[in-house]
Amino acid sequence: MSAYPSVADFFRDRYRPDRPELQSPRSFEDYEIQIRHFVAWWQSDPGRSGQPTIADVQREAIASAMAWLSSQGRSPSTVNKLLRVLKALAAHATEVYDLPPLKKVKPYKVPVRKPSAWTEEQLGE
Repeated sequence: MSAYPSVADFFRDRYRPDRPELQSPRSFEDYEIQIRHFVAWWQSDPGRSGQPTIADVQREAIASAMAWLSSQGRSPSTVNKLLRVLKALAAHATEVYDLPPLKKVKPYKVPVRKPSAWTEEQLGE
């Protein structure tokens, strides 16, 4: 058994209580969704079993999880949400446990969408 809690347990028992700004149900839900994505990536590898621990949240794992999530058809914005959540959890874990700081992980480029506007003809219809 690992000396470190699972990512989900760390979020619930250590991170969330220390972060009052996450008391919003929407923030809580956003974090849980990204943690579920990370767990799904972890369990997609037949060589791994169980739940990832907070110590498993390292640069290589995050980059691999981001690539996996992208391959599942998720948008760059969604992939970057995963990165933001895992970076926040890893940063807090370095304060709580004797874990090395997270090395830099590059976010995905998000294409700038051109705003769609109606023409005057469309407005007149």
